[in-house]
Amino acid sequence: MCGIAGTVGYERALVETMIGALRHRGPDDEGVFCDASAGVVLGHRRLSILDLSPAGRQPMGDATGDIWISYNGEVYNFRELRARLEPHGYRFRTGTDTEVLLAAYRHYGDAFVEHLRGMFAIALWDRKRNRLLLVRDRLGIKPLYYARPAPGKWLFASEIRALLATGEIPRRLDPSAVAGYFTFGSVPSPATPIAGIRILPPGTLLSVSGGETKLTPYWEPDFSLDRKESARSEAEVLATIRETLEEAVRLRMIADVPLGAFLSGGIDSSAVVACMSRQGGRVKTFTITFPGSAFDEAPFARRVAEIFGTEHTELPVTPADVRDTFAAFSRAIDLPSADGINTYFVSRAARQAGMTVALSGLGGDELFAGYALFRRLPPLLPLLAPWRKLPQSARTSAAKILSGPWRSIALDKIGASLATAESLAHLYFIGRTIFLDGMRQEILREPFRVSPLTPEIEELARKSSHFSPIDALSFLELRHYMLNTLLRDTDNMSMAHALEVRVPLIDHHLVETLAAIPAAWKVGKDAPKRLLVKALDGLLPPQIVHRPKMGFTFPFAHWLKGELAPDIDAILADFRSGEILDARFVNALWQRFRAGARDVSFSRIWTILAFEIWFRHVFEGEAR
Repeated sequence: MCGIAGTVGYERALVETMIGALRHRGPDDEGVFCDASAGVVLGHRRLSILDLSPAGRQPMGDATGDIWISYNGEVYNFRELRARLEPHGYRFRTGTDTEVLLAAYRHYGDAFVEHLRGMFAIALWDRKRNRLLLVRDRLGIKPLYYARPAPGKWLFASEIRALLATGEIPRRLDPSAVAGYFTFGSVPSPATPIAGIRILPPGTLLSVSGGETKLTPYWEPDFSLDRKESARSEAEVLATIRETLEEAVRLRMIADVPLGAFLSGGIDSSAVVACMSRQGGRVKTFTITFPGSAFDEAPFARRVAEIFGTEHTELPVTPADVRDTFAAFSRAIDLPSADGINTYFVSRAARQAGMTVALSGLGGDELFAGYALFRRLPPLLPLLAPWRKLPQSARTSAAKILSGPWRSIALDKIGASLATAESLAHLYFIGRTIFLDGMRQEILREPFRVSPLTPEIEELARKSSHFSPIDALSFLELRHYMLNTLLRDTDNMSMAHALEVRVPLIDHHLVETLAAIPAAWKVGKDAPKRLLVKALDGLLPPQIVHRPKMGFTFPFAHWLKGELAPDIDAILADFRSGEILDARFVNALWQRFRAGARDVSFSRIWTILAFEIWFRHVFEGEAR
């Protein structure tokens, strides 16, 4: 795991500035490659994971010097790929996956990406073809941002802060992206809050050659009904899931540095730890605890650690800890997010314990239908059919009846569904909304009072309409919430501590396996995440399988009203983003939250605070 940056049409010094802004991602080494005649510069900050010797330094060129690469991530099947390439005459001088990528590109061309199993953001410069190729992994685990400040000029990097450090991009907000953030708690890709900066979509190649630019998708999760398994029995499918998951975990344990796992005591992280323990050796596990809080999962995590004999570390987090690390957390934020602080703390604990790599159970809820929405939303769709036949004015009036002194967030979302929902995708996006239209219009100023429903979101809704309800929700979760919130925050907050987080539950082989399974097999009354539990039959203890789902979150609702309230008062007293947000409405919302109003959740307050913190760093000078 590293940080990459590069330019087309600029001098070397600019890339040196960019990789300086990414120092936290790669404290072990840095390098720059410059093709002055072509005006192409690649930069790299290295976090050494495989082959720790100087031979693994990047940017790296192939034996001919025609192809150069700067790469962030891990290709877990690089040894298998290397073995396939050697009979074709390729010789390797390092033990890195980077060198294998160079050979794979030379051998397969752009199709090399189809042979990769892992997480990656790749920049390849092909001198003979006079072409820059940017590649992002299938699920979007590793980020890659880019901008085109002027014709013939390109910038790209692992984080937005590196692009802004160049001074080539005006610090100007994108109104639609800001509206998207206050709708969903993160900016829907491929947009970013900064106008002119985009993120490369997952499973996509971007080629730049002369004046020509081409975006080419190479993979997408396909839940089509015509791909569903029909001949195999459930027992055969469960065996495939277990075999694929155990292989995914085994591959992600390949490292030349200390490795551990995040453990909450839930099904997903416990499944990962169970598979790790079967590989031999004592696993190191890390858990955040909240002493005295209903959110504390320590007893469950402790039980899993005992069963699998892990070397277990618990990190108690209190409001005082949040206050003491708030400045460092603020500096780590590359994009505003209503989530992420939990990953910041557990990543810090793992790094302080000497870990360089940690495995996570991220993705289990999205892939194995673990969230409540998988059970709640599909039955609602038929109930909306009569409402869709009514005139819009009648639907809107019915929705307004749900507002009043008794209003709550749940009632507001039901009202929004009655007024506007036309499909399961609409129900999904309403369910994932933090600020519904009415409140969002009150909190935002012009020109930010625009629709958050970008063409990309509408396209997700269109694609999902071809899948069964359960599969449609999995698809939307993978391409919306997991992509824009969970994966983005995990990369940002873990790399703030130079920690590489690996996510075996969204290995693309496992995703393809689950996508081909009939939806009816995925949700059952016998256990949550039915297929995952049954595939690991005998490995997971019943008290973990059947305990209520809690989610990896902090007890913010209590803390914000209590010990952290003075800190929030201080931030709002010096509110900097008043040109974007109505400060009076924000303060009124804060006071209503403290008074216990049912329609003001802690997530709404934290969404505002996270934006304010990010805004200060980007627009008030601290990030420059």
